[in-house]
Amino acid sequence: MTIKHITLLGTLLISTLTWSTASSAASLLGIYAGASVGKAEIANSDPKEDSTANKAYAGYRIFGPIAIEVARVDLGEYGSLPTSIDGIAADAVLYLPAGPINLFAKAGMFNWNVDYNGFLPAETGTDSKFGFGLEYNIFLNIDFRLEYEKYTGVGGTTINEDISMISAGVNIAF
Repeated sequence: MTIKHITLLGTLLISTLTWSTASSAASLLGIYAGASVGKAEIANSDPKEDSTANKAYAGYRIFGPIAIEVARVDLGEYGSLPTSIDGIAADAVLYLPAGPINLFAKAGMFNWNVDYNGFLPAETGTDSKFGFGLEYNIFLNIDFRLEYEKYTGVGGTTINEDISMISAGVNIAF
């Protein structure tokens, strides 16, 4: 490898890192939205019960690493009782930018609805939730998001269980 090749590789590497950092900086302030799909699981069910889950969310980066986020979450359907669980989540989010990757942690509340499909009266309630994950900058204002969330005490008097959700999706900053 000649000096010319080393210089060219170094220039390409620096340009790539600079572009990735600059493009992820576009999402450091302002409005963002996204959607994800994954798997939700009731913590203490025997046998284990899981379901396909999804969510759509929107957030606002107040400044630098601090954001607020609201999501419409569908935790899926479960078979022990024909049950569907969904609701609205509101979180405070703390980001830790690291080049093209943003690590984040979140905590908030989940206003849930459990529908027993006519077998029992529907239940509603509000309980805490938390989560963490990462976003990887794909292109300019588009990020790939991978996250874990735990919804505590969902289901009131009938279920009253923690539900974990692992999901992957896309985040777009405006």
